[in-house]
Amino acid sequence: MKVKRLRQNTLNQKKQDTIEEVNMNLFDKETEDNQQEQLNISCKVEEVKEQQEEQQEEQQEEQQEEKKLTIEELKEILTEKIEIKNTALSYGRTIKQVYDYFKSDDIYSLPQKEQEIIDFIEDKYKTSIYSRKSKLCGVLKFYTVLNLESKVIKDRIQHYKTLLKVKQDVDKEKLMDKKTIEDGEEILNHCHEELDKLGDTLKNDINLLNSWDITAQMYCVLKIYLDIGNLRGGEIIDMKMLDTDTEDKIKYINVKTKKIFIRNHKTEKSQKERIIDIEDKKLINILKKDLVNI
Repeated sequence: MKVKRLRQNTLNQKKQDTIEEVNMNLFDKETEDNQQEQLNISCKVEEVKEQQEEQQEEQQEEQQEEKKLTIEELKEILTEKIEIKNTALSYGRTIKQVYDYFKSDDIYSLPQKEQEIIDFIEDKYKTSIYSRKSKLCGVLKFYTVLNLESKVIKDRIQHYKTLLKVKQDVDKEKLMDKKTIEDGEEILNHCHEELDKLGDTLKNDINLLNSWDITAQMYCVLKIYLDIGNLRGGEIIDMKMLDTDTEDKIKYINVKTKKIFIRNHKTEKSQKERIIDIEDKKLINILKKDLVNI
């Protein structure tokens, strides 16, 4: 009886172990299936993401290709959008200058260089406020055509508009201050009267000449202005008295050759050195009294 019971218990235990083993196998199988399924899902997600990225890259490339714009096409657009033909052509030339300067192969890359474009134009047209303003207006129109904004360029244009307004106001004041012919004749007669007075003073006191008194200096300056007449005020200042020529970059009068030499003057680039003859012997004799400065 005991043996039979023991056998029965052994059978029950084996049965139980078998059931547990089957359950374990089922669990492992289910786990493995789940892992595989998750792996498949993950791979599928990665595949979808890669496809989306490829599509985005293709779209960007297509957009870039669509945005390609040649300088000639831009000129045509400007001509279409600007009623005044000369203005359109002028703006087109400006953009071409910028395009060539930066050696760009894509019009759409230029708007990223706002400050560099401003620096280029201001350096190229440094002598003309109007030209700088006009050229920047052309650049701003270029931005508008591309549906872009540029506060930096707008502010710079406004700056030049203000400068031009100030200049116009100053020019108006100068125009209002201009003298009539009658006023000019009155001033000229007054200068001749003063020259005669200075001449009489020098005649009455020779020491004023020998000491190169301010009276003698004023007489010579006024005499040069009235008789020679084509000297600027800045060309008289710091003029030297010499009895020989020099290669130095100075303004001087050679009392021996009776010539005035003017260097470093306003129109030196076009006219170079200016040389003016002095024909008045009396003036030369007075200038000989001093070989230092007027």
